[in-house]
Amino acid sequence: MLDYIEKHRYQEAFFLINELKFKMSYYDFQQVTDWFVKLLRTQEKKYPNKLTSDMIENYKTRLNALL
Repeated sequence: MLDYIEKHRYQEAFFLINELKFKMSYYDFQQVTDWFVKLLRTQEKKYPNKLTSDMIENYKTRLNALL
């Protein structure tokens, strides 16, 4: 997943996390979701032209809907 993030392939990273929901407990998936959002916020600061706050909120909303 970190490879996807480094290559700015955020949608693929999201899909990978989405697949984890079937393999983790609710608590673990929530922790991974929080970690992913924090990682995206870090990327947004480094590469504001590649990732926006709206994109991050969209990923966060979609992941929270899976919980």
